[in-house]
Amino acid sequence: MQQIDTLVINNPYWPIRKLNNKLPMVIAQIQIPVLDLISHWDNSWSKQTEKTRRVKATTELKEVYRQAEIIGQPLDQAQMKYISRQIKGWTTYLGW
Repeated sequence: MQQIDTLVINNPYWPIRKLNNKLPMVIAQIQIPVLDLISHWDNSWSKQTEKTRRVKATTELKEVYRQAEIIGQPLDQAQMKYISRQIKGWTTYLGW
């Protein structure tokens, strides 16, 4: 099994409150770079941990974490292009 090089998450949440509250620490402690995409249209469970994910990544000294906001209307063709540019920019930043 090949090792994962990076992780791109969009609207991450667990529908069980106890697990959802642990999500920021799990993200902060994984050893791979993470691109965390957020938007106004995210699920309320994801929005509950949005700020905590960013703060935990900082306080846990996660080396490579970026939280990027998807701006605008609900997901459509233009948003998909925006997301693909975010991911391409992220992987370019990582040197790939």
